[in-house]
Amino acid sequence: MRNLLFVVILTLAVTLPAFAAVEPGQAQGTLTVGSDKIPLTYAYAINHQKNEFSNRKDDIRVVITNKPLDATTDLANIDYSFPDGVYGIVVCIDRNHVPSHVAVQHQSGMFDAGFFGPGDDYGFKGVADGNHVEGTFTSKTITTSTTKFTFDVAVNAAIRK
Repeated sequence: MRNLLFVVILTLAVTLPAFAAVEPGQAQGTLTVGSDKIPLTYAYAINHQKNEFSNRKDDIRVVITNKPLDATTDLANIDYSFPDGVYGIVVCIDRNHVPSHVAVQHQSGMFDAGFFGPGDDYGFKGVADGNHVEGTFTSKTITTSTTKFTFDVAVNAAIRK
């Protein structure tokens, strides 16, 4: 019993700070493209996004950037129109909170993975309750024809209405 209590306390000590440390509208983590590390510090979200794989309109699009976005930025279409000098990732999660789409904007261009079904290249652990998204997004090292990238970032984003 004593060992179980120790394991529970240790688990809470390790996992709770990851969620508690990120303020609303903020992100804490890194996008690594090749050997360049891009700190990601801002997080935004919008719901009712269309999932081209399932043809449903219940995805949540989470935009995570290195610089703040203007309040008028169209989050629904940012995959194709990141502002100049802004780098980051766009991850859509489906109704089961599984990543269904990923796009990465970096110094030398953009990578769009398209829409996909469940897999193990990208992950999300956390909550998405219709009002906010809070948790951690991760990727394995993804190799494209021109570069390699990976990300690991904790977010806390209110969903724009």
